[in-house]
Amino acid sequence: MTAPRLYAYSFGLCLASPALLFAAINHYALQSAGGDAFVLLILMLLACGFIGWIVSRLPQRWRALAALAAINGTLACLYGPLNELLGAVPSSIFFHEYNWVYLSLVLLVNGVAFLSRHRPARLLLLVLALLIPVLTGLWSRFGHDGLEAAHEGVGAKPNIYYFVLDGHAGTKREIGLSAANKAEFATFLQETGFSAMEGGRSNYVQTRQAMEAITGLDYVEAGRIAASEFNFHYPQSARKDVPPRLNAQLAAAGYALHDIYDAGYGCQVRWSNCHYPARYFTLSGMAIEMAGYSLLKLWKSFSRALTSVDAVAMTVDLQPELLAARQPFFLMIHHISPHPPYLYDPQCRRRVTLNIARPASDWAPSRRKDYAHETACLNRDVAQAVRTLITRDPSAIIVLQSDHGPWFDMYLHRSRPLAEWPPEALTERLSYLNQVRLPDACRPYVRSTMAQVNAARLVVACARGETPRFLPERSFITSYSAADFRELPPLAIAR
Repeated sequence: MTAPRLYAYSFGLCLASPALLFAAINHYALQSAGGDAFVLLILMLLACGFIGWIVSRLPQRWRALAALAAINGTLACLYGPLNELLGAVPSSIFFHEYNWVYLSLVLLVNGVAFLSRHRPARLLLLVLALLIPVLTGLWSRFGHDGLEAAHEGVGAKPNIYYFVLDGHAGTKREIGLSAANKAEFATFLQETGFSAMEGGRSNYVQTRQAMEAITGLDYVEAGRIAASEFNFHYPQSARKDVPPRLNAQLAAAGYALHDIYDAGYGCQVRWSNCHYPARYFTLSGMAIEMAGYSLLKLWKSFSRALTSVDAVAMTVDLQPELLAARQPFFLMIHHISPHPPYLYDPQCRRRVTLNIARPASDWAPSRRKDYAHETACLNRDVAQAVRTLITRDPSAIIVLQSDHGPWFDMYLHRSRPLAEWPPEALTERLSYLNQVRLPDACRPYVRSTMAQVNAARLVVACARGETPRFLPERSFITSYSAADFRELPPLAIAR
């Protein structure tokens, strides 16, 4: 093979690596999207190869500059996926020092590029050699293994809509973050048949831990509580060789499992049918998703704003299709609001602007008003969605839950040891939304102090027609350091 041809192939594959990464991470979602998405991917690969052929015919100086640009583009796209792969081996020395390791890799590759100057093809092959194990690892880890064939359920079973509204403070606690329509929203839920279970405190203060506990129907082992900021696919339990307990038990009862996640980086649970917005499978949609992977830790707010979709509205649109299948279903919906970034404008329209995205990763105290406005707009949208869902599906089980509360009081303390976290900050972060609409037969089991784990156990038992078995209520606080976590003493409840 001649050097220019080898160079063209190497350069084309380097340019195509973001598309390959997207396909590797989301291939089961691409399969469910039909052939159009794969045709688009093939066209993208061919276009990259053509660009490589053109570059190979350029003068040597321009070829070297193009190679350097392609190398750095590939490294940028590898940032997020490499982080995710290392998240599976938290004992690795690279896991806790990932940013420094990545920066060293970038400097090394660029240093070699500067020293070799006229050997860009060798550098491209070096980057491709780094890319191959990454693609292999991603493909194997995020494959959709599928559940065992579900048994036919006996009698009619209620469909389940399980909403996780990220960072919602709930309707009962008064912590200075009240949405203007909080009382109105609480009254609507009560009149619509919801039972409020917000008298206790959240089981966890971090999203990944809460989501893993919900789908696992149990508390997370202490050894996996820490350092969760490095994981952007979750829950961790979904990566095992067996499905999470929630999925397995509902599938055995005859339920179809479905999943919507509204802020990029793939679906939460690989053991279910992942639903992506149609726009994800366009050239611009894939580019935005791939940018989200790369920007995740570099600029979380902008990444989330770019990749966020309206999962609440998507649920309403998806419902007729699920009902038409005539099989009971469980639909998990993780909606990023009211967690930053704040995507509602002053007129409560969801849209992304630079002004919204710029400070969106902050829980700075100055953003309390933005959070209250975001929550009020979300409450309005959720109420409208609930009305529609119930009109079409009157016997539905609907869960409105948050994974944790806001973090404004904790913003200035989050890097301190857990023992120094102020009580008011813990109260705020452990506030939670927990409203459940259940069949009449299941309502006697409702307890006012239930948090996420026992609420999920109640829902699954109700769907299966069983008597729920609850665990003691437990609450954990965890920092983002390697091993800093604590279990809080049981909450004293006034009788």
